[in-house]
Amino acid sequence: MQRPDIVLNADRIVSLISALAASIAAIAAVWNVSEVNKQRETTFRPELVFSRLDFSGKPITKDNPVPLSWQPIAEKVSSAENSDFSSCLRITNVGLGAAKNVKIEWSFEFDRMAAYIDVLSQMSNYDLRIIKNGNFHALEIRKDIKLGFNKNGEFTQNVGYILNGTQSPSVCGAIIPTSYKVIVSSIFLLSAKTGNFSDFDNIPDLKAKLSYEDIGGSSFSTFHIFGIKVNGVGESFAIGSVVEKPL
Repeated sequence: MQRPDIVLNADRIVSLISALAASIAAIAAVWNVSEVNKQRETTFRPELVFSRLDFSGKPITKDNPVPLSWQPIAEKVSSAENSDFSSCLRITNVGLGAAKNVKIEWSFEFDRMAAYIDVLSQMSNYDLRIIKNGNFHALEIRKDIKLGFNKNGEFTQNVGYILNGTQSPSVCGAIIPTSYKVIVSSIFLLSAKTGNFSDFDNIPDLKAKLSYEDIGGSSFSTFHIFGIKVNGVGESFAIGSVVEKPL
């Protein structure tokens, strides 16, 4: 005959094992749900990529020889894009989830390059310079202001939303800052006048921080660097590409 205390201890052990098994099962269930959520977030997250821009540059007015109008090559350009001679980098969402609150923050070495333009102007004996007055800047040619722009005001752009499998809903997507085009196009013109095309090596990189959220509110950010590939220049034209560089 079994002793009562031994039977009682055996029952307690069985109960303890059952409780432990139930706890393990509960933990496993929570872990599985967490993993499923992580996989879902990873699977349906947005992924934004920039396109390459092959452009043909030409003057925007007859009395301004700087090739500031960068129009896409082999692509029909809408009247909206022509209206402000904007140059656009398309943004495509190649992920499986929609992106919202898409924002671009541009940066490049503006002050250093504005000073470099002065040096090139003296070397070419052509009076072209960048006038700086607070946030307002201007392109001056032969003592005549040809174009004014707000350098800081254009360095942050809000794109809005981009559905998966589509391009940005705006006409342009990411608009290349006018100040960057002024610097690069001035180098095009002054290099053509001096015949020293090694100046192209000094064209600054354009940097972009791309921030966005998915539908669930998770935040993402990516960093991008763009350079200029020059295919040909003259005193009133340029052919080149805006190409993303590896980080």
